[in-house]
Amino acid sequence: MKREISAFKMGGKIMAKGIRKSLFLLLLCGRFAVACSTLNASEPVAISLPSPQRWPAVACSPEELARLRQAYRANGPEHNAVATQINSADEALKRAVVFPPEGGQHNQWYQCDPCQLALETIDTNHHRCPKCRQTYSGYPYDNVIYSRMHQRLSRDLSACAWAYGLTDEAKYARRAREILIGYAERYTKYPYHSANMGKLTDPPSKSGGHVFEQTLTEAGWIGPVCAAYDLVRQSDVFSAEDHRGIREDFLLKVSDNIAKHKTGKSNWQTYHNAAFILIGGVLDRADLVRQAIDDPQNGFHFQMKASVLPGGMWYENSWGYHFYTLGAVEQIVETARRLGLDLYAAPQLKEMYAVALAYRMADGTLPRFGDATTTRVPGSRYESAYHRWREPAFLALLPALPTWDSVLYGRTEKATPSILNLVSALHSGAGHAILRAGAATAAFTFGPFGGFHGHFDKLSFVYFNQGKELGYDPGRARSQAYRLPVHNRAHDSERAPCARRNWPRSS
Repeated sequence: MKREISAFKMGGKIMAKGIRKSLFLLLLCGRFAVACSTLNASEPVAISLPSPQRWPAVACSPEELARLRQAYRANGPEHNAVATQINSADEALKRAVVFPPEGGQHNQWYQCDPCQLALETIDTNHHRCPKCRQTYSGYPYDNVIYSRMHQRLSRDLSACAWAYGLTDEAKYARRAREILIGYAERYTKYPYHSANMGKLTDPPSKSGGHVFEQTLTEAGWIGPVCAAYDLVRQSDVFSAEDHRGIREDFLLKVSDNIAKHKTGKSNWQTYHNAAFILIGGVLDRADLVRQAIDDPQNGFHFQMKASVLPGGMWYENSWGYHFYTLGAVEQIVETARRLGLDLYAAPQLKEMYAVALAYRMADGTLPRFGDATTTRVPGSRYESAYHRWREPAFLALLPALPTWDSVLYGRTEKATPSILNLVSALHSGAGHAILRAGAATAAFTFGPFGGFHGHFDKLSFVYFNQGKELGYDPGRARSQAYRLPVHNRAHDSERAPCARRNWPRSS
């Protein structure tokens, strides 16, 4: 501890002169106020889908599927990268298809409230506190396990659908059909519920669902489900009634449930839009695709204009939620590309990928602002970005060995680590100043409040030196259990005194 304090002081002396100069410039320019500049979103595009509908339509393009199939039939590292999906499907076939009796509940409830600790699972109906050893049963604890069961079913569905796409073997399509039909029969029969319901008697909110407790969660879940249906929908294991049930009793009902909860400027809405474009694409519904892109208060173009700060950071000012949201943005623009629509012209899009590169510490980690536990730029997120823009900086983040995505996109260039060009910088749009002296870095935050996952405690900083993070944002969330008192109490050392919360509002 003394060594860390000494390093902190030594680094502070080294940087003091540069910090004073930089802060003087910031004050002189009046940049402690939020920079107010507007990036115009791209003009709306005409929405027309390919006719006749191609196969596959949204899971990948026919050309991409051909590359995956070729790799699977060959030998070597590309084959190994693709064959993992077959292995997962074969494991799925060994498991029985068991649907939970109800929808799942948010893991916020999987806590011992007196101890404020996550529970340990004994079995589906028994859950124990690791500290006081109290055992919990029933709602909502069992339903958290039901969520995990639903997610397992969707992973098995996805694996089997991709295995069918690669091999044309009917056994994989039959398992995919069993899961899809099961949800078509159950979706609206599962009781409607929402994340605020700690008791079954609590009134549900409009943000709830049937399989999951949030439109956000159902939107994130239905994307891979749509891709799976896309891959197997031409198999002769499906009857006309099967297709009707999957489309009308399942996918469109999920779309209707999500559509009732419009959230505008929010990571929720970005995932909602991803769900709309995937459902619309696989069902050949241009109206749903249009809703995802052009809804004037919620669509993709609105999101790019309203939710991305100048410079490219997501408005919540948290790397965890920046990359979380970027995952949905990627689904939207890539699905659009496969449907013959180009959304990459949005000027904010490339900035969203590039912005984090300028924030890296000397070891490549990121300063943890807001509710963030992300410590590195997730390189796997950049395969589609490199495919589009061919930026060497994006290539340097990608895995050196072949992966599923590198085969799908046809990348043959080898990723090589890049030398970090670390310089002091002012990011006025996001409200950050990055000050550097050798391996020491201080990242100051002074910008806009990032909503639910941002913090009110401005003029705080993150300090990195001696190869480690020595000073961090004191309001950083320790866990995802935002409903617990520890995240609201002013005396808690892990939260800023003024960072008050009203749960739940976001993931």
